[in-house]
Amino acid sequence: MQVVLQLSSHTSKKILERIVELKERFWSDKIEGGYHKAAFAEPLVRSGEADLVLYGHTHNHLILPMDQVTRSDGSQRNMLYFNTGTWRKTWNKVYFDAPNREFIGWHVLTYIAIFSPTENGNHTFEVWNGSLG
Repeated sequence: MQVVLQLSSHTSKKILERIVELKERFWSDKIEGGYHKAAFAEPLVRSGEADLVLYGHTHNHLILPMDQVTRSDGSQRNMLYFNTGTWRKTWNKVYFDAPNREFIGWHVLTYIAIFSPTENGNHTFEVWNGSLG
């Protein structure tokens, strides 16, 4: 990460822009970081003991439904993957083809509360996202 930050501080915005375009072209359909695959492979998820997996520190927050299983009593067990994203300033390429495209930054933060069955009625989680720009 430190090397990437050093390289990015000595690289022109046009080169960084081209790198982002290439990333979007070849990997746009992939979920950032691929951590959702590791979440589904977590031993407690595979054994059926955990319904929720919480990771953090990718650029963007994410909630991904991993699986849905019918329990022996007929109720549904929803298995979810959460990623909180980052707590730092993110830099995002503008999407419209302006002559002098730039990156725009803002601070982001995601809070995730996980509830026990008796804490919040039928709700098992609550997510709050904030951005400051």
